[in-house]
Amino acid sequence: MYQEENKLKKKSIIEAKFLRNRREAKYTLLWSEMASIEQEEVLSLIKLQPDESVILGYKEGKSYWWILTNLKLILKNGKSLDYFDLDNIEKVEVNQVFENETSKKEVSRLELKTKNEEVVELKVELGLWTTLYDLFLFIVKK
Repeated sequence: MYQEENKLKKKSIIEAKFLRNRREAKYTLLWSEMASIEQEEVLSLIKLQPDESVILGYKEGKSYWWILTNLKLILKNGKSLDYFDLDNIEKVEVNQVFENETSKKEVSRLELKTKNEEVVELKVELGLWTTLYDLFLFIVKK
């Protein structure tokens, strides 16, 4: 029971953090803000656990999107569909800025590193990287 409450609380905290810090977002939305046709399309491709709920997602097209749930990050890239447990994500980085590849205004991806040293490149909407960076930092430090 305590574990379920904790997950629900985490979901509400993540939603609140996202709402507080987001800028004008076109492709990155809370799940409740996504069009039902978009939700149905995503749900037809993924498998959620009974106690799992979708919090937010980034969807710019049919071939690339990601969904954040209270348990996982689900990433669709082309024909690939990958699931990453949030407990397994250890670090979040913005190497585009630190390696002088781009200015802060043009950051379009975050790098998530897992405990088994896998690197997950996550496309993010321009202008929204700081919000998502802070959100993933919160998830990593929980």
